[in-house]
Amino acid sequence: MEAEPWAPSGVSLRMPTQPRHILASLAAVIVVAVVAFLLLFDFKGLVERRVSAVVGHPVTIGALHVRIFPLRFTADDLKVADALDAPLAQAAHIDGQLAFWRLFKGDVHLPWLIVEDATARVTRDAEGRTNWDTQSSPDTIPHMPDIGAVRLKNVQIAYVKPSAQTDLALDLSTRDFIDGSETQLVVKGKGTYQGQPSTLSMEGGSVIALTNFMKPYPFDGTLTSGPTTITAKGTILDPVAVKGLNITLTIKGADGADLYRVAGIALPPTPPYTIEGKLDRDDMRWLLSGITWKMGKTDLNGALIWDISNPIPRLDGSLHGDTVDLADLGGFIGAAPGDKKTPTVVRQQAAETERAKRAAVPEVKPEQTMVAAELVFPDKPINYDKLNSMNAKVHVAADHVIAGFPLDTLSVEIVLQDGLLHLAPLTFGVEKGRIDIDLKINARAPHAPTDLVASIKDYPIHRAIGKASAALDKQAASFGYMGGRIELHGVGDSTHKFLAGANGNAGFIAQGGSLSLLMVELLDLDIAEGAKRLLFGDAPTPLRCAAIGFEATKGVLEAKTLVIDTKDTQFQGKGSVDMGREIFDITIDPNPKDFSPASLRTNFLVKGTFAKPSVGLDAKSIATRGGVAVVLGILLTPLASLLPLIELGGGKDADCNALFAQVRDETSTKLKNPTVAPTPEQKKK
Repeated sequence: MEAEPWAPSGVSLRMPTQPRHILASLAAVIVVAVVAFLLLFDFKGLVERRVSAVVGHPVTIGALHVRIFPLRFTADDLKVADALDAPLAQAAHIDGQLAFWRLFKGDVHLPWLIVEDATARVTRDAEGRTNWDTQSSPDTIPHMPDIGAVRLKNVQIAYVKPSAQTDLALDLSTRDFIDGSETQLVVKGKGTYQGQPSTLSMEGGSVIALTNFMKPYPFDGTLTSGPTTITAKGTILDPVAVKGLNITLTIKGADGADLYRVAGIALPPTPPYTIEGKLDRDDMRWLLSGITWKMGKTDLNGALIWDISNPIPRLDGSLHGDTVDLADLGGFIGAAPGDKKTPTVVRQQAAETERAKRAAVPEVKPEQTMVAAELVFPDKPINYDKLNSMNAKVHVAADHVIAGFPLDTLSVEIVLQDGLLHLAPLTFGVEKGRIDIDLKINARAPHAPTDLVASIKDYPIHRAIGKASAALDKQAASFGYMGGRIELHGVGDSTHKFLAGANGNAGFIAQGGSLSLLMVELLDLDIAEGAKRLLFGDAPTPLRCAAIGFEATKGVLEAKTLVIDTKDTQFQGKGSVDMGREIFDITIDPNPKDFSPASLRTNFLVKGTFAKPSVGLDAKSIATRGGVAVVLGILLTPLASLLPLIELGGGKDADCNALFAQVRDETSTKLKNPTVAPTPEQKKK
């Protein structure tokens, strides 16, 4: 045997020919055995069992093809069924690659996986159960294999929840990022959500990144359902458990009441609005902070918490606004919100309904069936389902209030607990004065029993006359303050029905200031010219005091005290205000305090409807006095015809303190038998 040239002298390192052939043959046998193993091994059964264990449902594969180098497989006609063999999902073609050498470590790694022409169906019942739910314990479910990249082609998922009138068809696909590093998930959907036509679009990170809880998952999604659009953009650390949110949420809609349909949040009708804030989640509580909420002329800022940990969800939070337009909140009382006006035909229909209801009562008097042509107070029923669907405690404040009546600031705590709505209280500030309203509506009981208590303290009269005050200053007019109290209790599932049957009382007192004809003209009141002159004369007349007290019985406010005392005249009144028919019927009798040949000693009337009130002279009183004057003018001298116009000064100064005490007594009754039952928290107190 010859030595190798580089080997030591006399030494040969060449392997004998026979052993080399043996090793080569052995290697070939091993390769053939491995190939035979790979070709003959029941990979199809293994994959079916493995995938079935992962998804918790039986999985079958029509055909499974395996290639050796590189180790690659294709599965055709894969199907997932439930326990009753109803189809849950199917895929026409799945293609993937396995890391061969990592299999020897027991590590299943797929560098890539492609799913084509696949469909799946998810149904959810009213209790939240889905057709994919299993009884398997999470501890018994095998781990998902490690997958490098997933590509989806023509993948469709149907989501159906019949109890919520929801049926969405979702198209899933992937596209490569610009740098080609991984794929991007793209979702497009359309169908119905909560009974309204809806569309969905979302772009996110890769499919596999959904399971990487160490890296925030980016996404940008928009849901448009009916008149509401919700956009969420940001990242989420754990998409499966919905934790670690850093999301900007934007909600836009034509009416905030639609959020009850979309998310179960009960709001009244609103003008078009936009809500934006930072969304996060703490267990079962959704947190929305840094809120900017604009609707109509109203803007609010603050934070809200939506807690769904209990069967009845709860909304808590605090909102503060630079400006609140009360018209934007008109939906709270059933009125058209914002710049919208309740259509005339709707108000007329409400009046006709009230008229027909009264006419159907056998013992009703004919005059009691006379109703305003159109109603001012809304007759839109309260949505009982909304008030009983959630609880809430939200504080709202505003630095500036826009209203039909002069107000400066607003503060209210809205409490909704087990169907009992409580404004505790609603406070309006006006300079140093204030108006406090305590309102309870019990939606737990039929016909919504309601209690309303309002107090007015030091309301500046000059604010009530607005632009007229500047002009009146030139007449050396002065202004005083007004106070009052209203207490009404009744039932009715609308503002109109509550007022139409309310019992209680109302009283108002004022002292100081002055009245003048110019004030009436500047306020553009519908008062006959003769009544203007009779009431106010040509120059300001000091107002000593005014006291007005009403008792409400079945919706009718009956005047118990009605005295307006000025320097020259004391006005005494009687009559009623029917809140159900929305009709005024007040007679005012002026009593001059001194001799006045031109005083026209006659009554004037406050008539008309809430929509079109009017003030005029009593025609009968004028006719009687005029008739006497005509007779005297014929029989006596012209001087004698002036006698009916001459007053003897029978009017006296009113005892203002006594009047005020009388009104206070009439309106100071306590709520002995409240319509609304106290809450458990109130009982504890």
